[in-house]
Amino acid sequence: MDLRRYLPIVFLILTHTTLHAQPTVEELLSQIKAAKTDSAQAHAYDALSKHYTYIKLDSSLYYAQQGLDAAKAKDYAYGQGVLLLQMANAHEKHNQLGPAKGRALEAQKQFEKAGEPNGLGSVNSLLGVLNAKKGNLEEAMQHLLKALKYFEQAKRVPGIVQTYIKLGIVNEQNNKLDKALEYYQKAQEMNKDQPISNANFTLLNAIGIAYAKKGEMQKAVKYFEEGVVQTDHPRHAGVHLALLGSLGTAYKELGKRKEAEEVQYRVLQKARDFEIPEEEARALINLAIVLAEKNAPQSIAYLQDAIKIATEIESKGLSIDAYQMLSDIYEEQGNYKEALALTKKFEALQDSLTSEEKGVALTELQAEYELEKSKTEIENLQLENQKRTLERNLFITATLAFLILIFVLGYYYRYTRRLNKQLEESNRVKDRLFSIIGHDLRGPMNSVVQTLGLMEMGMLSKEEEQMLAGELKKQSELTLDTLNSLLHWGRTQLKGVQMKQVNFASKGVIEKNVDVLHTMAANKGIQITDRTNGNNVNADEDHFNFVIRNLLSNAIKFSHPNGEIEIEAKNDVKANTVVFSIKDHGIGIDPERVARLFDLDVEQIRGTSGEKGTGLGLMLCREFIKANGGDIWVNSTPGSGSTFSFSMKKANT
Repeated sequence: MDLRRYLPIVFLILTHTTLHAQPTVEELLSQIKAAKTDSAQAHAYDALSKHYTYIKLDSSLYYAQQGLDAAKAKDYAYGQGVLLLQMANAHEKHNQLGPAKGRALEAQKQFEKAGEPNGLGSVNSLLGVLNAKKGNLEEAMQHLLKALKYFEQAKRVPGIVQTYIKLGIVNEQNNKLDKALEYYQKAQEMNKDQPISNANFTLLNAIGIAYAKKGEMQKAVKYFEEGVVQTDHPRHAGVHLALLGSLGTAYKELGKRKEAEEVQYRVLQKARDFEIPEEEARALINLAIVLAEKNAPQSIAYLQDAIKIATEIESKGLSIDAYQMLSDIYEEQGNYKEALALTKKFEALQDSLTSEEKGVALTELQAEYELEKSKTEIENLQLENQKRTLERNLFITATLAFLILIFVLGYYYRYTRRLNKQLEESNRVKDRLFSIIGHDLRGPMNSVVQTLGLMEMGMLSKEEEQMLAGELKKQSELTLDTLNSLLHWGRTQLKGVQMKQVNFASKGVIEKNVDVLHTMAANKGIQITDRTNGNNVNADEDHFNFVIRNLLSNAIKFSHPNGEIEIEAKNDVKANTVVFSIKDHGIGIDPERVARLFDLDVEQIRGTSGEKGTGLGLMLCREFIKANGGDIWVNSTPGSGSTFSFSMKKANT
């Protein structure tokens, strides 16, 4: 079994405290009461919260919140940042990644307000950890490199050491072992003159894992065993569990199965005692690895528990390990169906974590950081040189030129997109117009010509001629209506919507259109009920006339025979408009058609008696209503009918 797939890689938010005797809770509470400065009080609350971080999360968050409230009352930005960061760290230790990120971002704002680079370094370090735990290695590297810059600016050696360790772990997760060891060596070099801290222990674990992945197992065991002995205290629970887990896996790879099993059981029990679900899931996976050959059912049960925990804490890395291990066991048992299903899950998760693009992006980020660091060093060496001003001015000029170039390119890009969109719209309109001309005009005119030809040759009886004359009139009226709509539309495209807004009574226009369309409605036995009053509006009367006639004609077209159409008008006092509604009880409109009902390229449907439209009418209705300062909308239920409503401004008084 490949060790590189199962050795745990653990991120810790490392404390900066040295390993002397820690104060008791009573002593910490006394320090809070005795604090004479805002800074002393904030750090006392921070220390008390840290005391409970691993053993009791609720208490840790409670005391941090108490300190945060005190700092807020005094508008002490730095103190707020310290305590928000501690709350974020506490959430992260228990793998509550969402709350941890939220608190970290709040802390970042306070440290920015206080101008505190060390705090900003700690926040970015934590954000790097959170992204790494979620498998977002590129974002993790970005935050960690920012953290390194802040710590270097603050000359904070412990922060630099810890960030080097975390950069090493991220590279290790990305299978860049030599780069990882390079960062670990930098951390060791900087840490050799520092007091003993959790950084020492995490380095032991990280270096051991790197050597194990390189196949140097005995050297790895040496580092793990040394770390386990030094960290056997609740204060170092996280790193202690990591070292134990690594040691157990290494024992297994060396063939020491009994020792491996004992160590992994210790990890599982301690992870549960300390309520660290990530380490509990990892211990279950490592136990499953150890037991796979002699007790496959128990191994499967452990892996299923691990998958459940990993899913709950959103740990893709742990889920990948558990799925692949479970797939291997099912394959060895001959259960290829389950093995294949789990392999697909594993591959899907793995693709989201490790890709060639991420590796390239990480390499580029590291190169950019080294380049930026070199530039900074050169600028510092030339700080007293007179060229500094010139270089700064050149940099500003280049930046401005670049920004201007970006702005110009962005403007032309948006402009081109807008033109392309207009062109696409124009092409759609053109296609629709050709369809109207080629079908809705040409077809009826062909029928007229053919019918007249038959009549001219005397091949029809009087009764047939009389019947066809009615049909010719009907076809001609439809063709004329289509031509009028085309002319209206063409006029608006060439000259824009021409308006002559006046005050007029809407009742008269409505009655005139009801009378004009009376025959059309009567042919289908449809009753038109006008419930409008003498509402006066301010609009172009021709536009209003067109809208009423078009909407009323459509209502007749899509109403069932012997149906009813209702016309209403209501005053909207708040908007100072009159809202007109034309309601039918016909076939209604499907919801997906409603959104595009006023577009020219929407597919047209026939009326209840086979009537056909072009789509120009509704489009012109919308344009005319918008031009007059109103709006149009529709409420429709398929099978029950539609209500078209539009608003017009009230007449000026």
